[in-house]
Amino acid sequence: MSNYSIHQFSSITGINKILLRTWENRYTFLVSHRSSTNIRYYDDDMIVRALNIKTLIQNGVKVSKIDKLTNTEITSTVEKMYNSESLDNSVEYYILKLIEATLNFDKNLTDKVFDLGVKEFGLINFYRTVLLPTLNKIGTLWLTRSLSPSQEHFLAEQIKIKISLAIGSTEIKASKDTWLLFLPENELHDIGLQIAHLILKLEGCKVLYLGSNLPINSLIDVKEKVQIKNILYFNLSNQSLENTHSRVDKLMEIFPNSIQYLVTHKQYLKDINKHPNLKILSEIDDLLKAVK
Repeated sequence: MSNYSIHQFSSITGINKILLRTWENRYTFLVSHRSSTNIRYYDDDMIVRALNIKTLIQNGVKVSKIDKLTNTEITSTVEKMYNSESLDNSVEYYILKLIEATLNFDKNLTDKVFDLGVKEFGLINFYRTVLLPTLNKIGTLWLTRSLSPSQEHFLAEQIKIKISLAIGSTEIKASKDTWLLFLPENELHDIGLQIAHLILKLEGCKVLYLGSNLPINSLIDVKEKVQIKNILYFNLSNQSLENTHSRVDKLMEIFPNSIQYLVTHKQYLKDINKHPNLKILSEIDDLLKAVK
């Protein structure tokens, strides 16, 4: 079981450190452990408990009442509120359950939450409102080495499986231009690219999907055999960002008549918009607008 500092615990739960210390002094429901040098630390179970408590408070349950509940009662109260559809915001519930599933490698819980969330929001909206915030929180844990790579990979792979199934079951109802989708070298996380694949397919576009960590020069082979109208790729990792300008130029050289859709951080785009065929995307809605 992982241990978290108060700073890490605050980052993942969204409960500020002052409030955590106040609760610890006044109540018993979230008392931290103490190291041999008297430093606060928290564990996986406390992450889940804190998120449950936060959900209850956001839905009008008083802290004084929560303090009288056992951990089992806290969990069951959240479940009852969800099942009775009395939660003000089910997004927090789904995020809570996905984090719980990740920490415990619980595939059954992941499947249940994913299916319920997609039924309520639709897959694209579920990705936008639930999966992205969850992945950001999980990423915070992973970057601080509080979460093991196996836990982070567990959630990512479960999400990719679900998206792949949706892509496979979607029939193209129209026949629009062909989109080339790939991640360049040093870009390894392809969940966003898969979501883009699904969006394009739902809009009736043909997609040539080449996955992650692809050398740009290998795309010369694509040009010789497939007519590509649009190219979509991501530049987000630090190593990848260093090569943004040269990568854009090389793609323009290989596909001079194609439109490039680049997903990246806008602050790194000085002088890059000089290419008339380059479009910058920063969120999923930008792609939806571009396709429509």
